[in-house]
Amino acid sequence: MASWCERKVNRAQRFCRHAAAKDAQSSRSRKASKNSRKSGCFYKYLILVRYTICMLKKQERLKRKEFDEVFARGKRLHSPIVQLIYAQSDAFHGAAVVGKKVYKKAVDRNALRRRLYGLLYTVLRPTAPERTYILIAKPQIAQLSRKEVQTAVRELLQQALRI
Repeated sequence: MASWCERKVNRAQRFCRHAAAKDAQSSRSRKASKNSRKSGCFYKYLILVRYTICMLKKQERLKRKEFDEVFARGKRLHSPIVQLIYAQSDAFHGAAVVGKKVYKKAVDRNALRRRLYGLLYTVLRPTAPERTYILIAKPQIAQLSRKEVQTAVRELLQQALRI
């Protein structure tokens, strides 16, 4: 069965095909083509793809009780923008921590946390050994763009997989 993220991406692809078909039908006149793009289907697709973030399942997220244990016995990898702590466990678990030093507003902290969970989902979940991972954001992450954050975190996660 497809996961929630896969279903959302499939839905976005259907929106794209529908928008392309609708645009092709109404391309007889320039005005019709312009209006069909503004009709909503095209923009729904863009919004759906742009903000599709794949989260970990609730069972795969790290519980508060397990944090202390992982902090005590976990191995650490550092980069200028994020710290990764990982330890062996019975199943795959992940967590993302974004403190108030990174972003003052909770909305911004939660958005970054969701993006970090998305990276854990896409990079580690399919191939990860049975480990627990914690990503801790550093204040320097706030100055970087989304792409720079994504590439730096991906490199760190790939490095953890090789060890």
